[in-house]
Amino acid sequence: MLVRVWELLVNLLSSRPGTQVLQPVLALGTMFVSLQVLLYEWLERQSGVVLSLGTYLRSYLFKQGAVGFIAIVIVAGIVGRSAQQANPQSWRKRLANTLPSLRRTAVVVAVLAVAAVVIGALSPRQVQSIRVRFFGTPTFDKYALAYLLYELNGQQRSWYYEINFDEFRPAELTTVERETCQRDSRPLLCYAKAQAAGRPFIGITSDSLGEDHFWQNDGAVSVISTDEVNPGQSPRLYEYLAHAVVVNSMMIHLNAFCGGFPRQAPGEQRESYGGLFQFVPRRQALRPAILAAHLSPTEEELLIKCFGPDYVRVASRVVALEWLRTDPIQSELERGFGIKP
Repeated sequence: MLVRVWELLVNLLSSRPGTQVLQPVLALGTMFVSLQVLLYEWLERQSGVVLSLGTYLRSYLFKQGAVGFIAIVIVAGIVGRSAQQANPQSWRKRLANTLPSLRRTAVVVAVLAVAAVVIGALSPRQVQSIRVRFFGTPTFDKYALAYLLYELNGQQRSWYYEINFDEFRPAELTTVERETCQRDSRPLLCYAKAQAAGRPFIGITSDSLGEDHFWQNDGAVSVISTDEVNPGQSPRLYEYLAHAVVVNSMMIHLNAFCGGFPRQAPGEQRESYGGLFQFVPRRQALRPAILAAHLSPTEEELLIKCFGPDYVRVASRVVALEWLRTDPIQSELERGFGIKP
């Protein structure tokens, strides 16, 4: 549609008398629009997400394409000017033109170097691996959960989980850290921050999180609790844990590398569209949220802008949990850990 509108505009302007001076501008504009259309289609194919025009215009790929195009135009102009001046000349004139030629070469190199730096700066953010540790003795099989996290590591290359099997105890902290966390309204999250040491971190516990039913998040740190999850109902306990880990991983990445995820207004939210990052205060809302887990169009666009199409494709697949609900993972859970589907 956009290409068609541009073609009509070019044809209209080209048909008017006295518009010859605009021909170079129209030609450059046509090349720029064509380049952006190709990039848009590539991004759509790679991610499987249909982006709105406004989202694409704010995306890293549009900006990279614009910077690259401007750099190419500048370099082509310099090279073209040099070619026009490359007529047969005496050796004295060629020697006299050597210095300007060197200057033009230096400008070309500088333009390409600046474009490369800017394009690199506009590239999707690279996320970090996430450390996982158990807070206290869990009421579930931590090795079964570790198996699922290892499966997640094998299913994608966007991020990895590093598991510490030593159960955390407050005695590991200094006296000052313990006293500070004991006074905190969210003590387990405080402990997790102390353990994180500035890196992405998820603590998993069977203890209560107070008013927060399932998890707490602050920046690059989360704590997930199984205290209010009934393992006898679907979704099962390990489905819940896998869902909670994946969702919190995305929240951590958005907070740590992309300015955070859209937050709800404070207070109870009575309406939900099933978005992954919506705050759901009612325990009964957990089951449908996990069974129908998916990325909403808004969430897809947010993740594409921050991390690129590969991240979105991976996130869409792992959050749906189809990988967990089918063989061979179900068979391995039953055979290796006695967990029946």
